[in-house]
Amino acid sequence: MDAFEELKRVITNEKLDDRAKEFYLSNISTLDKEKQQAILDLVIKMNNAGFKNNIPSAYSEVTENIPQFARMSVFKEMQKIVRDIEGNLELADEFYEDDSELLDKFNDCFNESEAQKFLQIYTKAVISKFYSFLEEGNPRAQEDDLNWALLETKADGSHSERIIEGFLEDDFNEEDYDWEMEDEF
Repeated sequence: MDAFEELKRVITNEKLDDRAKEFYLSNISTLDKEKQQAILDLVIKMNNAGFKNNIPSAYSEVTENIPQFARMSVFKEMQKIVRDIEGNLELADEFYEDDSELLDKFNDCFNESEAQKFLQIYTKAVISKFYSFLEEGNPRAQEDDLNWALLETKADGSHSERIIEGFLEDDFNEEDYDWEMEDEF
């Protein structure tokens, strides 16, 4: 089966509304075979990493040169921090070993399920602020004459100069991942 036929099958099976399916089928059909293959390869790579509904992201990366796989990877790793309450508590315990009474007081206020939920919400808020910090750059850039950007890099350390941004786009959330596959990534 050629790349376009496989992409048609994938698009038909993705959770996209009919208008989006029509858009991708139409636009992908006009691309050359190389770009179609690149989209298919990227969809497979994204699927193997546990990402779901990858046609829009793969299409965007190939046709607009936006590093969607890198963006999704950073977002997923940040979400893994949010989900790892036990690991975060162990680390917090190391930072505040002299104040273990504080954690005991916290645990006395909540049952285990409530504590987990509260800490996950709190950690999500902290990570969200960190996303904003990465995307917005140095709040004192004018004063410091220093700013930063998160760049896509390859295993050998080279980079494409594609800036990774847009972590909190409306169409990008936790449900976009198969969390059972997180160790595959």
